[in-house]
Amino acid sequence: MVVLELVAIVKKRELTFTLKEGTTIREFIETMISIYGPQLEKEIYQDKDQGKLNLNIYLNGRHIHFVNGLDSVLQDGDTLLLLPFAGGG
Repeated sequence: MVVLELVAIVKKRELTFTLKEGTTIREFIETMISIYGPQLEKEIYQDKDQGKLNLNIYLNGRHIHFVNGLDSVLQDGDTLLLLPFAGGG
């Protein structure tokens, strides 16, 4: 499960970051990868060049697909939630 893998990599279930103004979700992910290493990149991206993810990302409760995707600009106080794809029946 992706969430458990992410927690195993970053050693926490919740993180707080201070970012420069105008940082996008894509840039934030790159910041996290620079801190936590290439294993995190494997867990987040299915195909980095095409921006295909291995998980769902929600910005303040809205899937990033419905805002500006990975190019959504983060604002002070925003919350990002990274969740694995879920399926079943």
